Amino acid sequence: MKKISLVASIFCLCVVANLHANDEESDYVVTVKTNSQVVDTAGSFSVVSQDEIKKINADSMQKVLENTVGISVTANSRSINGRKNITFRGMDSKHTAILIDGNRVSNTDAQIGHSDFQYDWIPVDQIQKVEVVRGPMSSLYGSKALGGVINIITKKPKDSFNANIDTKFSFPDGGEGKSKGISAYAAKRFDKFSFSLSAEKKVKDEVQKIENGVLNSEFEGLDVLSGNLKLGYDLSESSDISLSLLQGKEYRESTVAGKHYDKYYDIDKGLYSLAFNQQTHFGGFNIKGNWTRSKSYSAQVTKTHTLEDKALSTEFYADILPDHYIVVGAEYKKDSYKAKYDKDTYKPHPLAPVELPAVNFKGDTDNISFYAQDEISFMDKFLLTIGGRYDYHSQFHGQLSPKAYLVYRLADNHRLKTGYGKGFNAPTITQNSDDYSALNMMGTSMSTDNLRMFKGNSDLKPEITDTYELGYEYFDDLHSFKLTGFYNDISNLITTSSTGARSEVLGLGVLDEKYVNVASATTSGFELEFTRRSLLPNLGFGFYYTYLHSKDKDKHRELNFRPEHKVNVNLDYDINDMLQTSLRYSYTGKQKNYRDEDKEVDTLKGFSTLSLQVSAKTSKDFTIRGGIDNILDEKLDEAYNYQLPDRTYYIGVNYKF
Repeated sequence: MKKISLVASIFCLCVVANLHANDEESDYVVTVKTNSQVVDTAGSFSVVSQDEIKKINADSMQKVLENTVGISVTANSRSINGRKNITFRGMDSKHTAILIDGNRVSNTDAQIGHSDFQYDWIPVDQIQKVEVVRGPMSSLYGSKALGGVINIITKKPKDSFNANIDTKFSFPDGGEGKSKGISAYAAKRFDKFSFSLSAEKKVKDEVQKIENGVLNSEFEGLDVLSGNLKLGYDLSESSDISLSLLQGKEYRESTVAGKHYDKYYDIDKGLYSLAFNQQTHFGGFNIKGNWTRSKSYSAQVTKTHTLEDKALSTEFYADILPDHYIVVGAEYKKDSYKAKYDKDTYKPHPLAPVELPAVNFKGDTDNISFYAQDEISFMDKFLLTIGGRYDYHSQFHGQLSPKAYLVYRLADNHRLKTGYGKGFNAPTITQNSDDYSALNMMGTSMSTDNLRMFKGNSDLKPEITDTYELGYEYFDDLHSFKLTGFYNDISNLITTSSTGARSEVLGLGVLDEKYVNVASATTSGFELEFTRRSLLPNLGFGFYYTYLHSKDKDKHRELNFRPEHKVNVNLDYDINDMLQTSLRYSYTGKQKNYRDEDKEVDTLKGFSTLSLQVSAKTSKDFTIRGGIDNILDEKLDEAYNYQLPDRTYYIGVNYKF
C-alpha cells in the first residue's frame, strides 16, 4: 500500500470544582486555579475530553495524549521493552507533574531507571477529561512541574444512577501482542451522600524478537488490575468531606537475553486522599491529606523499589477585592525511597559472568511550601496573573518559583497571551544523598571499562527552567485557532561525571561517577492548533502542528529523541445519529540519537501512522465500536531503539444502565 506523506509541513481540584459547582466544568481549566473561563485562561493548555478518548481507542495515558500539540509520546534513551514516555516541548519525561483529581502521583522514571510506572494509575473508562498545561507550573505545584502538568480528572456522580461496562479485544496482524480488557463504572449522588466505583482488568501478550541471535522482548506483556472508590458527604450546604481510595496491581512479562520472566516487574500502587472543603461568603478554603505508595519488584535483579509520598495541604481562595481572585496555600510533603535486594549479591544481566555486591538504600526528604496567586482584571481588556511559590527543601533549602502572565482581549473573539514562568525539579532522593552508591554493569563482561560506581551528592541544586511564551487565539462557534511560540532555557541539569577516584569491587578498580549539576539546554518552537466543527455537514476537522528545536548547550548538538516536526490531523464524520467514524493521521519527524561522546549519531527517519474507528450506537444504551490502528503497517528503521506495533484490528462494546 502506498504510504501517506506529510499532509502539511492541579494541586487541589476539589477546591476549584466546588467554586464552580453551579457552572459547567468544561468552561474552566481547574488545574491552573483560575476564576476565568477557558477563553481568558492564562497559559498554554489542552483538554482531552471523554469523547475524544473514546475516538482514539485509548487504553493508556500515552495513547490519550499522543495527539496533543506540544507533547511527544515516544521512546527515549532509557526506554526498553517498547515503553514510551511523555515529554512536553522537548523537556525530559521526569519534568512533568502527573495529578489525579489534583493529587500528585510518584514519577517513577525519575527514581527507577527505564520505568514508566507513573502513567496507568486510573481506569481509562473513569476519566472525564485530561487537562494538559504546557510550561512551568512550579508556581503552584512545586518540583517536577517545570515542563508542565497532566491532571487526570475523573467522572463525578450524578443524581441518577449511572453505570456502564466496557470491553475491548485487539488482534495484531503478526499474531503476537493480542490484548483484551474489561472495565466497569458505577456512581450515584443521594441527598447528602455520593459514591463512585470503578474497576479495570486488561491483559496484553508479550511480543518477542531475535536480536543479535538472542531472544528479547520487543513489547513487554501487561496484566493490570486497578480500582477506585470515591465517597463524598455534604456536612452542610457549604461544606463537605471526600475520600478517595485508588489501588492497582500490575505485572510486566518480559524476556531478557533468552531468559523469560512471567513477572519481570511486580508492581503495587496506591493513592489515598481525604479532603474537607468549606465555602464562605468571600470564597472558601480546604484541608487535604494524601498518601501515594508505589512498590515495584524486579525479578531480574531481585530488588524492590518502594516510593512513598505523604502530603498535608491547605488552600484559601477569595474574591474579596474588586477585580481580584486570590489563591493562597501551604503544603508539607515528605517523600521516601527504599531499595532492598533479596540477598547480598545480584546478577545485573542474565548473561553477566558473576554476581555483583548488592547495596540497599533508604532515604527521605521533607519539603514545606507556601504559594500565592492573584488574578487581576483591569481596563476591561486585560487579565494579569501573578504568583509564586517558595519551597524549603531539607536538602537544597530554598527555591522560589515566580510566574507572570498577561491576557489581552483584542476583541470579543481574539486573545493575545504572553508570559514568563520559572520551574524547578528537585534531585531524586538517591541523587541527593552522600549515602547512596550503586554499581552498574554496562555490557556483559567483567572489566573496568564496563563497570561504574554511581554516587550521590548532597550538594546538588534543583534543575531550573526559565520559560517565555507568546500566543494568539481566535475562536467562534465553528472555529478555534491557536498559535503559540515558546522558549525554554534549562540549567543545572543533573548528570554524572567521573571523579577520578576508583572503588575496589571484586578485585577491580571501578571508576566512580558522581551526580553533578553541569548540563544545560534550550528548547524552542511553536504550536499551531486549528479546529472546525463543520468543515462539511457533520464533518469535524482538527489540525495540530508542533515545531521543536532543541540544543544541548554543552555539547553543541541536538538533544536525543526530540522530533523536529509533529503533525496530527483528525476527521470526525457523523453519518447519522447512530453511526460515527473517526480518522486519525499522525506524522513524527526525524530525530537524532547521539550514541557516544565522539558525536557518532543516528538520524532517525520520520514516520506516519493512520488509524480509523467506526462506532455504532444500536440503542440508547448499547454501542459497538471497531477500528484499525497503524493501517499503513508502518515499520521503523533499525536506528530506533523501539518499534511500532503491527497493524492492529480491534472491536469493543459499551453498555450503559
